[in-house]
Amino acid sequence: MKKNNQGFTLIELLVVIGIIAILSTLSVVYFETARMSARDARRISDVKQIQVALKMYYNDTGIYPTVITAGSSISVGGTNYILRVPANPVPRNDGTCVDQEYQYTQLEGGQRYSLSFCLGDKTDDLDAGNHSATHNGILNCPTGYVAVPGSSTFQTNDFCVMKWEAKCATSTEQTIGLSDVLTGNSSYDNSSTPCNEGNSRIPVSVSSGNPIGNISQADAITYCQTIGGHLLTNPEWMTIARNLEATSSNWSNGVVGDTSVNLGNFDGAQAMDGTSVYGSGGSSFDYLRTNSLSNGEVIWDFSGNIDEWLDKTCTSAEYVDLGGLDEWTNPGISTAAHDASGPLDPLFNSTYGIGNYFGCISDGNVFLRGGSADNSSYKGGLYSLYLAYNNSVTSPLAGFRCVK
Repeated sequence: MKKNNQGFTLIELLVVIGIIAILSTLSVVYFETARMSARDARRISDVKQIQVALKMYYNDTGIYPTVITAGSSISVGGTNYILRVPANPVPRNDGTCVDQEYQYTQLEGGQRYSLSFCLGDKTDDLDAGNHSATHNGILNCPTGYVAVPGSSTFQTNDFCVMKWEAKCATSTEQTIGLSDVLTGNSSYDNSSTPCNEGNSRIPVSVSSGNPIGNISQADAITYCQTIGGHLLTNPEWMTIARNLEATSSNWSNGVVGDTSVNLGNFDGAQAMDGTSVYGSGGSSFDYLRTNSLSNGEVIWDFSGNIDEWLDKTCTSAEYVDLGGLDEWTNPGISTAAHDASGPLDPLFNSTYGIGNYFGCISDGNVFLRGGSADNSSYKGGLYSLYLAYNNSVTSPLAGFRCVK
């Protein structure tokens, strides 16, 4: 009897090898994803453990520690609140995360702190990306927003603010900012095509597109409400500004008070989108359009580019009109106005990139802050304040930013 010794054909072998390769690849991907998920879960656990230790330390001492170091204890007077501060598990560059330890910063002389960490993927209720833990908990900011540590000075809790000045997008493509109708100053012309539901458009925080201009403060308040937020307030502005003022990387020589803070885009009437980190006119530090918060978050165009309406009105008794642009060092500015709206260091003036003060022309005028690109004398500045307009005035270089 003749035996049939026929084996697998070459095609059959290739198919089997291909299936094995695919299964192996899927197994590796699944294994790596599972390992990253485990690291992310540990990161959240680590941060919560550190927060508990910091809270106990504060309860006993009245301040948060100046520094904490991975592998070292958090302790005082023989009391250990945590024996070893956990280290960020490696590899640390999961997803979009950078390769670094958890970042701790003492704020407000030890009355607040921020503890920054990053997740490679969505974990529990927290999205992938950077997060800021404070004494209030852990913020989970929407995409396009940055976490800001609250301030006891200005009685603000932690909040999420637009990373970029408000842009306009269609309701169906909310990740793409528009540049289809522009003013002569290269801002989005809201007076021509309002960025509202009637035009199937919505304010967003994205890098692309040009910032919304030709919008009144009253409409800016409404626009923020329609997306579930509110217009940035003056206490919130000051919380950001004081945080940026106290962060050394925002100063040209890397030391707080040494030379100046950057002014952003101020040379030429160009309200630019977020594709270039330098403003029109140059690539020196002065034209840098980004600033870093103490928790490592980056905010765009807080100074320069376009002014921003705030949800705040003035009285001439408090914000006295001194007859034009003035330095924050001017003794005619009331102490209350300076403390509520000016730099922490009373010696800082516009040469430090702080900006100018323009007093309240009429009671009920609204706050316009940050400085715009078309005014070489006013320029920008963390504390630039202009109080000449009511809430119905529009300008191509006056926009806004929302908080959630």
